[in-house]
Amino acid sequence: MKTKILLFFAVAFAVSFWNVNAQRLLISEEFSSSAWQTELLRLNPGSTDGTINTLINPNAKNVNPYSPPLPGATAGNNASYADLNNVDLYFDKYRVQGAIEVIRLTSTATRSCALGGNHNTLLSDGKSMPLALRFHTTGTSFFEMPETPNADTIIMHLRCGNPTATSELYIEKWENETWANLYTFSVQPKGNYSATSVDEIVKYKINSRVPIKTRIRGAFDKFTNLYQVDVQEHFSAGLKHSIDSANVIKTDNASNIGTANGQYPQSAYDDFSTSITNATAVFDNTATTQTEVEDAELVLNTAITDFKASVNDIGTGINSTVKSTINQYGRKLVVNKPTTISIYNTVGTLVYQQNQVQVLEIPASVGNGVFIVKSGPGVRKIYLGE
Repeated sequence: MKTKILLFFAVAFAVSFWNVNAQRLLISEEFSSSAWQTELLRLNPGSTDGTINTLINPNAKNVNPYSPPLPGATAGNNASYADLNNVDLYFDKYRVQGAIEVIRLTSTATRSCALGGNHNTLLSDGKSMPLALRFHTTGTSFFEMPETPNADTIIMHLRCGNPTATSELYIEKWENETWANLYTFSVQPKGNYSATSVDEIVKYKINSRVPIKTRIRGAFDKFTNLYQVDVQEHFSAGLKHSIDSANVIKTDNASNIGTANGQYPQSAYDDFSTSITNATAVFDNTATTQTEVEDAELVLNTAITDFKASVNDIGTGINSTVKSTINQYGRKLVVNKPTTISIYNTVGTLVYQQNQVQVLEIPASVGNGVFIVKSGPGVRKIYLGE
């Protein structure tokens, strides 16, 4: 039974800590996927008689209905589906200008993604080959993404069309009613990696804590293929969500302060307001690190818990003591106000202590097992696992 209890605590703490640190993807698109193949056909249906006079969708200028282009049988041959619909939004959110290209590669190794797997789609000849969005050499091709609430890092899977010369690719953002360059990528010649993978992986840290609209634009000199694009959520998103939630709670209870049943003590409301102000300052300061942001989120979430718990007891009508808690996230202990935190082993020996802290990172030297934590908010038992 003891083993099961300890395992439960270990899993619960691991999940709590992961929820704070994990970064989800706001955008993740692979052009060879079945979803994209279906969408490309939906927006590029061709014409009824093979002429431009009977286009099914007037925004799609290719008279042939979309299907994965079939290159010649010789290794290195390529084929493209051009004149993509660049007016309608793919999946109601992406605007695309360019072509879809397939290159016939000979071996499993050369068709593999640099991160594992591949970007293959099934062709009409029964073979599976990498399929990508191709940027033309006119500088007018692009993949335009919708506005996201924030953005951390953009990750792109690319292949330059030239074996020996570099190309360029631009990351741009929509600002003041025009596209402004954020970063210029130098894309390696495909000869640098084509013997072992179909693509190279490039990254750029956009680092925006506020809503942003971006696009990828091709350069003027070399063709470049884009197989996949991912945009990570910014690490401050969790803190922003907690700040927004805390502000709603604060506003909803602005007139619910007093000593009556169901009301909140003024001191609890003031402490809660200070916690929101402190967290907002961390969010607004773009120089704060990921660790500082995550710690601020933990502190604010603890403050939310403590404020909710401070409501005047319905039984007595008065709650003269503002309640406070010690929360554990992995090897971090969090309280909503600075205090001394002391950690004791099960025989009562002090093993670690810090004064006037809100977030305490328990060092590995303390070891693992069951410990007793004492601080201003009270006493609780914790478990530290591997």
